[in-house]
Amino acid sequence: MSTSNQSGPVTQAIAHLRAGESDTQRDDAKNAIANHFFEQLVGRLRTQFPNRSEDVVVHAAQSAFRLGLQHIENGRYERVGSRGELFNLLLKIAIRKAYNKVRDEKRQTKRLGELTDRLDETASHSPKVDGLEHLLLLYEKTNDDHSSPEWHAVLEAAAEYLGNWDAELRLAEILIWTIAKKSQEWIGKQIRRSPTTVGKRLDIIRSLMQREDQQ
Repeated sequence: MSTSNQSGPVTQAIAHLRAGESDTQRDDAKNAIANHFFEQLVGRLRTQFPNRSEDVVVHAAQSAFRLGLQHIENGRYERVGSRGELFNLLLKIAIRKAYNKVRDEKRQTKRLGELTDRLDETASHSPKVDGLEHLLLLYEKTNDDHSSPEWHAVLEAAAEYLGNWDAELRLAEILIWTIAKKSQEWIGKQIRRSPTTVGKRLDIIRSLMQREDQQ
């Protein structure tokens, strides 16, 4: 890729991105760069990651444009002035983002496996697994603050997940803490019940999940 043309549209767009007098001018510069490079960048990523999904490739390309152009707009990468230099920068960022996306997907797959193992080894084929992941993501936002709106939201979601069973059994809380890898002893202390009682209530949760899967 040639880098000698210092008056081309991409080079001009880079200059406008750095020194644009208005948001419109800078947005136009970003659009011009994206229109010029996006398909080319996606093509290179497909070659670099031939066994990965289109979601990984497109996510990485979009992230590279968003992050790279934002940094240039904010005064970073001052040495990037030509189309070749810009493409190489975007490609470097995109490859890093793609590796991060692949890593995150592997972690998510591993975590889903752990969730289903904790509740029921036969649940790995359950359509409810996505619900477990959703609950865990909600729980992670609570920071274990049981007075927070986030905690009440995840508690309500867990109750709905279980079909709004008897709240006195505290099945929703037991489910949340179990997928968060809390021990039965720890859960028992929170609800002032023995670990054996927690185990029995986990059996109820498993049966509710299996019943839902069979319907």
